[in-house]
Amino acid sequence: MLKRKKKIVKIILCALNLPALILLILIYPVLRIKITELETRALGHFSTPVEIFLSELKRNIHSKKIFYIWFTNNHIANNFLLKKWKEKIIVGPRIILEPLFYIIHKYSFLKFLRTPFRHWEPYDNLPIKWQGVDHYNVLPKTKPNINFNFNEQKYCNNILKKKDIKINNYVCFFSRSKHYYKDDVQLRDSDIEDQIQGIQKLCKENHLKAIRMGSVGLKLKKYNNAIFDYANSKYKQEMLDIFLPMNCKFMIGTSSGMNALPALNRKKTLAVSKSDLHSMGWGTESYMPLMIPKKFKKLSNNKLLSFSEVFELKLTEFLYEKDLNKFGYQSVSNSSVEITDAIFEMDKLINQNKVKIEDTKLQRQFWEILYKFYGLKKPKVLRICNSFLKRNEKLIK
Repeated sequence: MLKRKKKIVKIILCALNLPALILLILIYPVLRIKITELETRALGHFSTPVEIFLSELKRNIHSKKIFYIWFTNNHIANNFLLKKWKEKIIVGPRIILEPLFYIIHKYSFLKFLRTPFRHWEPYDNLPIKWQGVDHYNVLPKTKPNINFNFNEQKYCNNILKKKDIKINNYVCFFSRSKHYYKDDVQLRDSDIEDQIQGIQKLCKENHLKAIRMGSVGLKLKKYNNAIFDYANSKYKQEMLDIFLPMNCKFMIGTSSGMNALPALNRKKTLAVSKSDLHSMGWGTESYMPLMIPKKFKKLSNNKLLSFSEVFELKLTEFLYEKDLNKFGYQSVSNSSVEITDAIFEMDKLINQNKVKIEDTKLQRQFWEILYKFYGLKKPKVLRICNSFLKRNEKLIK
């Protein structure tokens, strides 16, 4: 019933805004206005894709003669980020712009009015050119579009000072869990405690601090002062949610929109316990150069499957763990040892200021397997941690 009411309201709004659409068409030869959705409902859609598009404009990838007007979703995932984007773009009334946007994207004869900003949903049965992918490699060639003013920087630095933390001398870490959306367990979820061993070791050996990001949910166990559970602290706020990932040495995280935040300031992310391997090409790989995947086992014999078997059965395409279990299989998160090795591999990459790690025989074999089943070519930068491949050599077949 609620969906039906929303559909009726949508139709009415579209009808009421037809005069505005006609006006857009009439003035287009003189004033090229294009309406763009600012996907504020989710942090991943709301951050790096906008950064990429604005950087594409800087590099003259799209025409400068176009006048872009954006509209927000009903839900705002982070109001501070919206404030920062408003310093760079024009945001208009959603009640007018949203219906026009839907009409323009529904009918192909209006495609001349469509924005070059890549939307997350396909239209005209065209394949998705995922919005989080830096297709033109503009990020390494441009400066960040988000800047913190003097007072904002001072405030954030004072918070860090209270915890004896310095900019660029800490790592951020988080793990996606069911608590944020209050949903069933997804394959993308994992236990953040699996990351602690490696993070503690990294902090001790490299004199770093670590900041746990994420939403308020399960609290970390009490560890030493090197780890700051920011997610459950009194300091948590939307400005720091953006500032901290943008100013870390690097981030450790699972499959979630938060992974995108470090790239806003050209910082990198290590992805652990990644399950959705079939969508490997949907990230900004220059700033997510390393990852380690989840493994899968058969419930009937508790045996790990090779990646060829995983891809053939399309196990990575399951969304919920309960559905995977009904099918007779279970996902296996990365162990503390695997994550520790990966963290140090990432740290070495950052310290040596390298773009990517060296290819090994196992590395080539893994990507050949993925290509065989999904047609995904080996990315230019993104690699599976060589430590993971070596430790799980028997599965790379």
